[in-house]
Amino acid sequence: MSHPTRIARILLASVAVGAVSLVALAGPASAWPIREGYLKVTPNIGQAGSMLQVMGLKFLPGEDVVVTFWDRNGGAIVGEAPTNQLGYFELTVCVPWNATPGADKLVAESTDKKIEASATFTTLGPRPSYHSPRPASRGGRDGEGDSICV
Repeated sequence: MSHPTRIARILLASVAVGAVSLVALAGPASAWPIREGYLKVTPNIGQAGSMLQVMGLKFLPGEDVVVTFWDRNGGAIVGEAPTNQLGYFELTVCVPWNATPGADKLVAESTDKKIEASATFTTLGPRPSYHSPRPASRGGRDGEGDSICV
């Protein structure tokens, strides 16, 4: 076998081994979202127990989206909403009462886990202890205008 042929075979074998290694490292295609959506959280800073307006785009029409609040203690599902015919959803969620102060994240994920979007939220700390544990209306009928979760 000539020297150039031998080098070509070695190179081809190296490329084949590298390709197999990359496929093995990547894992199954379902291990990550196929598409990235868009998520906006308003406000993006507040205390535990605060109400947030969550708006998502670029999801599939008519699918359910689950919103999870993540902090250093883990994740907690805070809401779920269906998308409209344009792939848009909007809902109000509460920052969990046990949220730890610092940089946190809200993640919206389609129930088939193919589309995901995230937005940051900064938790300032727990609500003051004078907060009433019972529902209270402040500003409208049936609790409209409330700015904290009770």
